[in-house]
Amino acid sequence: MASYVYKDKTDYEEDILYHKALYAVLLLLLVLSPLAAAEGEAVRTVSLDEALESAAAKNIDLQSASLTLQQTLRSNDSATDFIPDLYLTGSVGGTGSVGGTGSLVDMSGSWSGSASLGINWEMASTDFTSLHVKEAARSLAYLAAESSTKSVEDSVIDAYFNLGAMYEAVRVSEENVRLSQEELDSVQAAYDAGQATSLALSQAKYNLLSAQGSLSSQQGSLRLAEITLRSLTGLEGDFVVEEVGDVTYMDLPDAQTLYDDHAAGTLALRTAEAGVASASAGLSSTKASSYWPTLSVSAGYSFGVNKDAVSYNGRNYGDNASVTVSMSIPISSWIPSSSGDVAVKNAQDSLTQAKLSLQDAKDSLMTGIESSLQQLSAAEDDAKLAQASLDVAQESYDLSKAAYDAGQLSLSDLNSARTSLYTSQLSLVNAKYSYISTAYDLASLLDVDLDALESQYKENS
Repeated sequence: MASYVYKDKTDYEEDILYHKALYAVLLLLLVLSPLAAAEGEAVRTVSLDEALESAAAKNIDLQSASLTLQQTLRSNDSATDFIPDLYLTGSVGGTGSVGGTGSLVDMSGSWSGSASLGINWEMASTDFTSLHVKEAARSLAYLAAESSTKSVEDSVIDAYFNLGAMYEAVRVSEENVRLSQEELDSVQAAYDAGQATSLALSQAKYNLLSAQGSLSSQQGSLRLAEITLRSLTGLEGDFVVEEVGDVTYMDLPDAQTLYDDHAAGTLALRTAEAGVASASAGLSSTKASSYWPTLSVSAGYSFGVNKDAVSYNGRNYGDNASVTVSMSIPISSWIPSSSGDVAVKNAQDSLTQAKLSLQDAKDSLMTGIESSLQQLSAAEDDAKLAQASLDVAQESYDLSKAAYDAGQLSLSDLNSARTSLYTSQLSLVNAKYSYISTAYDLASLLDVDLDALESQYKENS
C-alpha cells in the first residue's frame, strides 16, 4: 500500500489544519444549516399531532378528497327525486301587410300573445327504493373520504418518525467523526514524537474522511426525509421533530383476540359492509324499476290574448288548465332474457359479489393481523438484539481505546472497534424506527390509536 511521506513537520501541520478546517465546514453546512432557524427566530419542535393537523389543512390529496365527497353528497341528495319540474313559457306573434294607402305598413292585421305555467311530477316506485341507494352511496362516499384521510395520516406518521430516526443517525455519525478526529490527533502526536509511521497517519486520515463521508450521506438522507414530511404536511419555516427515543414494547394477545376485539370498527370491514348494503339497495331499485308501476302527474295553465283585447273592443282573451295522470306498468321484465330480467339477475350477482368481498375483507384482515404480529415480534427481537449488541460494542470500544492509549493495540484494531460501535449505533436507530413503524401499521390496521394500544398491552419490564 502506497503512502504519502511529508517533506517536513510544517507540511504535515498544514495538511492537518486543512483537514480540520474542511471538517468544520462540513459540519457547518451538513449539520447546522438544515436545523438552524432564520436569524432572530427560534427553531420550533413540531409534534406528531401538529404534523397531522397541518396535513389535514394543507394536503392537496385531502382537499381533493373533500371536494369529491361534497360532489357525491350533492349528487345523491334524496330530495331531488321528489322535486317536480316547473316551467314557464310565453310567446307573441302577429300578421300584417306591407303597403297600403298613406302608410308603408298596414297594421290592420292581427296579433296574439300567450303565456303558460306548467308542472310535471313523476312518481315511480324507484323513487322510494332510490332513497336506500343514495343513502348507501353517501355512506360509501364518507368511507372513501375516511380512507383518503387514513392513507395520508399513515404516510405522515411514517415520514415523521423516519425524520426523527434520521436526526439520531446524524448525531451518531457526528460522534463517529469526533472519535475519528481524536484518533487522527493521537496519531499526529505519535508521529511528532517519532512513534508512528506515515502509513499510520495516512490510515487515520482515511478513517476520518470515511467517517465524514458517512456523515454527509446521513445528512443527505435527513434532507430527503424533511422534504417528504414537508410535501405531506405543508409545514413551512424551520422546524425539528421529536426524536424516536425509547420504544414501548407490547405484550399483545393472539390474532383471533385482536380480531374479535377490533374487527367491527376497522375501515376495511365497514367499507365492505357498506358495499353489501349498496348492492342490496341496488337490487331493490332494479326490481322496482323492472316490475313495479310508474305514476306520472302533470298539470298546466295557459293564458292567451289577441288584438281586440288590447284595443278594448270586447274582452277577447282565453285561459286553459289541464291535469293529466298516467300509470305505466312494465310487462316485458317478466319475460326471461328480457332487458329487465337481465338487469335484475345482474343486480343479484352484484350482491353476491359484494358478500364475497366482505368475506374476503374479513379473511384479509385476519391474515393482516397475523402478519403484523409476526413482523412486530421480529422487530422487537431485532431492537432488543441491537441494544445488546450496542452495549457489547461500546464496552469493546472503551477497552480497545484504553489498550490503544497504553500502546497495547494497533490503530487498525481501534478503528475496527470504532466501526463496530458506529454500525451498532445505526442498527439500533434503524431497529427502533422499524419497531415503531410496524406498531403503527398494526394500530392502523385495527383502526385504533397506538397510544391506547400501548397502554392496554404494555409489556411488563
